[in-house]
Amino acid sequence: MLLRFSHLSKCSRLFKGSDLGRCTYSRCRSIHASSTQRSDGHDFTSPHYSGLTLNRAAHIRNDDVKLKELLGRPDAKLVPVCEGKSLVTHGEGLSWAILDLQEAGQHLLPDSLIFLGLDPKGVPFFGAACRPESEEQLISLTAEAGSEVRWVNLRKEGPKLPGDQAALLALAQALVSWNNNNAFCGRTGAPTAPMQSGHARVAVSPRARVVYPRIDPAVIALVSCGDYALLGRQSRWAPGRYSCLAGFAEVGETLEQAVGREVSEESGIEVDSRSVCYVASQPWPFPQSLMIGFMASAAPPDRSKAWALARQRLQVVQHMCTEEEVGSTLVEEMCLQQPHVDVTELEDARWFHRSWLSRHLSPADGAGWDGSEPQKETPSTTSIDFTIPGSYALAHRLIHSFMSSQQQPAKGNSGIWRQDVREVDIDEHGTYKYVLLRLESKTSGESRLLVRGNCRAGYHKDVLELADELDADSDSQLVPLGGGRIAFNEGDRTISIYGYSSAYDQAPHDITAVLVRRSYPFHTVSVSYSGY
Repeated sequence: MLLRFSHLSKCSRLFKGSDLGRCTYSRCRSIHASSTQRSDGHDFTSPHYSGLTLNRAAHIRNDDVKLKELLGRPDAKLVPVCEGKSLVTHGEGLSWAILDLQEAGQHLLPDSLIFLGLDPKGVPFFGAACRPESEEQLISLTAEAGSEVRWVNLRKEGPKLPGDQAALLALAQALVSWNNNNAFCGRTGAPTAPMQSGHARVAVSPRARVVYPRIDPAVIALVSCGDYALLGRQSRWAPGRYSCLAGFAEVGETLEQAVGREVSEESGIEVDSRSVCYVASQPWPFPQSLMIGFMASAAPPDRSKAWALARQRLQVVQHMCTEEEVGSTLVEEMCLQQPHVDVTELEDARWFHRSWLSRHLSPADGAGWDGSEPQKETPSTTSIDFTIPGSYALAHRLIHSFMSSQQQPAKGNSGIWRQDVREVDIDEHGTYKYVLLRLESKTSGESRLLVRGNCRAGYHKDVLELADELDADSDSQLVPLGGGRIAFNEGDRTISIYGYSSAYDQAPHDITAVLVRRSYPFHTVSVSYSGY
């Protein structure tokens, strides 16, 4: 007969010499989540909620004798759950609040004890549902000087916990929730009783049926097209928060097919099924999901059609841009599928350029899964706010993987070729002259396009002079490719590019617009070749 965990008052023989009326607070040593080595050479620490340091010791779950021994140990620990909330302490930082099992018996609901496993020292850990009326008692009895003990929503506060602690609390939450939600057999309606130490339930009926916890697989994908990444947001999220597209896998489809279907349904973007590549997974026990992360590419574009449209756009102006420059700007943008959002799923979905993400998200933020707050945009005079999920989330890892996937080009003597020079540096208000520039190396042949505009510049040559510091070293030089005007209206988030330059001729505004859109993805950018 399998051991059923009842209210501890019914198992007092297991707790001889204990004072069940007293409850003390015990904190266990935090052990950092282990590192994993990917075959591609990258080191990643375990995703948040996956750094469990317990040995689950599944062989003990059916061993009544061993379980009784563990239950009676004076060092046995309890991870309490009360109406979906976890007990934590807040001193210098957020940390778990683990109870001594022997001293918390009267606060547990009947049949709710679950064996979670053994820590590295062999100490047994159990999870259990606590009586709602005991919330305040447990808080007062576990409080210690200099810290605050409280019940919290783990989904909201879990990212602030160390990874191993979050994993243990999440495991207890998930199993307690599953047991509560499966108190009756879904087929016969008969009551169920816990077995296997709370890791299964059996129907109390002549035709006993055993049920086990189920996992809901959910896919999450970073979809890219060249140097652009597709991100979306839900209306219930904080303003400016964007993430990868995600959804649950459906019956009869592979995970790769689920990626394509979810992205298409939510954003209208078609995915190249051959490009879907697994990256990592993350338990998300709220209540029972497993997030499975992928990188994928949008369906291959018709580049010949994009080139034809680009040449048609540029035929209205004589320009000095190379084929490579046209291809990496205007043609690349024309290859992007335009999102068509399902408003029942998403509020918005749009493409973000790699350079914009790199500038607005700190590279150091991708170093670990430490549960930090969402990474915020660097200060700007524009009113746009932008965040992505913090380093606790699989989406964070996918976004930073995309940002770091491009091979870094060699730098010039002054180290400015790719990292130190902003692609677009313009005033964010008013109407002013601008110049499209090529910054090029005299020795390596490397180059990049830049846009510079300044309200202080009375003439286009003044714009160039204000940018002279860019070619201060002997290896680089600035070549003007044309000019015009920019009207920047932050109030309605519009940027108009038009006009010409007497000094440098008319710039190919369509190429300028691509660069500006990369730097201002939330603004509407328009082009006209008329006017001064």
